[in-house]
Amino acid sequence: MTLAVNIGNSRITFGLFDRDKLIYDTALTSDIRRCSNEYAVLIDSVFKSRGNEIDISKTENIIISSVVPALTAVIAAAIQSLTGQKPLCVEAGIKTGLDIKIDYHTQLGADIVSNTSAAFDIYKPPFAVIDLGDATTFTAVNKNNELCGVIISAGLRMSLDALALNTSELPQIYPAEPKSVLGKNTVDSMNSGAVFGHACMIDGIIDKISMELNTGELNIIATGFWADICLPYCKHDMKSEPLLTLKGLYKIFNHNYRNYRAYKRYNQP
Repeated sequence: MTLAVNIGNSRITFGLFDRDKLIYDTALTSDIRRCSNEYAVLIDSVFKSRGNEIDISKTENIIISSVVPALTAVIAAAIQSLTGQKPLCVEAGIKTGLDIKIDYHTQLGADIVSNTSAAFDIYKPPFAVIDLGDATTFTAVNKNNELCGVIISAGLRMSLDALALNTSELPQIYPAEPKSVLGKNTVDSMNSGAVFGHACMIDGIIDKISMELNTGELNIIATGFWADICLPYCKHDMKSEPLLTLKGLYKIFNHNYRNYRAYKRYNQP
């Protein structure tokens, strides 16, 4: 079995694959204050909650992507203590199967790499991948199969948090489906502005990407924790793929399988 782990700023998601089938996925809160032993207990607990159906200790292969450097080694150590296997991390030098045409490859987030890799199994280029997580990112692949650029903007929750942080009378609220376009109270007004504003931004940026790629037909794949709230208010048709990052990690692992197995054999005591 192969365990794929995506470490984000708010959530750490786990996906366990048996051959090509995702048999279990779960998530934990990201917290840089926790040590590897704490995370080992938490990870073990969420997998044991499925009873005898899932046994993480029998996992032979692990791949990790991370946008939180402070947690990468912590989670890797926690998983290694549970499985006895050293994880493969998505970093510079790893095989991705992507033709990346940006200025600095090392600046490309591991989650973006994973999402784009998985998207090739869904659509032929040109396409764009939108990840509505802590930040909202747009990744474009042109008709030549090249990952040709990325857009990064503040995420839905981040926008609301910024309002509460930088104003005196606006409260901190949690994003939810708007009751209407025009809010009748402060909370509804903030929520409407965030969700409808985000949806309009998404539609507008899709139009701009289509113009820059000079294509009238741009396939769109959407993923991320906030996708379900925003997508119903967008005018563009998009394919929702909640587990896109995990599927991409599994695909990247397969690109590196031989090197990973050779590395583990060489480093066995």
